[in-house]
Amino acid sequence: MSSKIKHNKKRNTAFLYEALVRELTKATMGKDGAKKNTIVSIFKEFFKPDSPLARDLRLYQNILETKVDDKRLAEKIVFESRLEKSAIDSKRLFNEQSALISRINKELSSEVFTNFVPNYKDLATLHQVFNNPKIEAKQRVLLEETIVSGMTIQEKSEQQNIDHIDNIVYESFTKRFNKSYDGLSDRQKNLLQVYIASVGDDLEMKVYLDDEISSIKKELNESAELEVFPEQKQELLDLVESFSEREIGQRELTKIMKIQHLLEESKKDA
Repeated sequence: MSSKIKHNKKRNTAFLYEALVRELTKATMGKDGAKKNTIVSIFKEFFKPDSPLARDLRLYQNILETKVDDKRLAEKIVFESRLEKSAIDSKRLFNEQSALISRINKELSSEVFTNFVPNYKDLATLHQVFNNPKIEAKQRVLLEETIVSGMTIQEKSEQQNIDHIDNIVYESFTKRFNKSYDGLSDRQKNLLQVYIASVGDDLEMKVYLDDEISSIKKELNESAELEVFPEQKQELLDLVESFSEREIGQRELTKIMKIQHLLEESKKDA
């Protein structure tokens, strides 16, 4: 059995681009004008039209954004994309990636590379197909099949069945949670809906949690009621922080929803 294929995300043009997009979003929401201008400047310099990085990025985007109902057409698009990839000057592309990585490290932070990218798995799979000549034939076929499957539109009946199952799970979980509370708030419902939608793939959940955890921590720090219970307040902050570092199951989800409930109740009493 072959060893697991390694993926160097810093040499994945699409990952670098998406990580910068996430950083730009954080800078914009944090009203950090200086950082925002720096990131925009980096985009303009490295992803200008017809640059190797821009051409490389388009190959990823063209595949991941394409949805067709013909598997053979999807396979042809992947094949032609591989041919177009081979036409890009690999040495020049490598040098521009190096310059971009260096610029990020110097003018932003290496933390940019830790930004969560929702479609990371797809980007990693494409990167292996495009750039790893050492992949065995069987592995390459399996990777390409995964890509083609993602490009191919599901049959309507199959999608309806999935939606039906999701609704059953959602309703069941909601009923069980309602035994503890009279009803779910909009905030709790939103969290629950994202959790159900991310069953089998927790990427969307992680992205949503990034924002929700930040909001919860801010509200905990600003809570006047919790100021008189500093130890309990710190315990809650530590617990919330830990959610961003582990897989979220129903137990963790329930805890987050209880904290949301606690915060909402504290606002009522304020």
